Amino acid sequence: MTTGGHNLRQELLQWRDFKVLEEDLDGDNFFSSQIIMLNKILDQIIDFAHYLKIITTTTLFEQTHWCYADLYGPEILEIIKMCIPLPRPPSPKPVASVSVSVLGSSSLVNQHSLAPNPQPIKAAGSVDGPSAKRPRKCSACGNYGHIASNKLCSNGWSILSLTGQLRKSSAVETHVSALALSFTKSVLVNL
Repeated sequence: MTTGGHNLRQELLQWRDFKVLEEDLDGDNFFSSQIIMLNKILDQIIDFAHYLKIITTTTLFEQTHWCYADLYGPEILEIIKMCIPLPRPPSPKPVASVSVSVLGSSSLVNQHSLAPNPQPIKAAGSVDGPSAKRPRKCSACGNYGHIASNKLCSNGWSILSLTGQLRKSSAVETHVSALALSFTKSVLVNL
């Protein structure tokens, strides 16, 4: 047990004994001082306080299910803060950035901002730079978002059927395309 944990145990035991006297419960020989706080709950408070899990009366109740958390919680929290203080967050360091003056010379300027300047949000579908994907353009109908061999393009399917090019994605599509091709050829021959 750490020094803070040992000090917290001693303070909680003293507090518990004082509360028994204050509430006039010292005549109970069966429960003694555990009538206010069981040893099990006292140990839980010490363990959770060590890991900084008890910071409000709500978390005290959630972690220990102590029935007197609402009544005595603020006093327990003060004892915890006295024995095991919360660590201070590290102080933010100023961020150095380069600024350009009117004459074009650059100098370092301290900015006391924790976050960098926000980047502009691009609209959906916007294309910037050579690595960005561009939408596909259909060679059959000229629309964007699909290619001629896609089912979305009615022109592409009819052109593919007439030229005899078949998709190889599945046996069912190949069979349907072959039937459409043979039907189209028979219609063209009869004309």
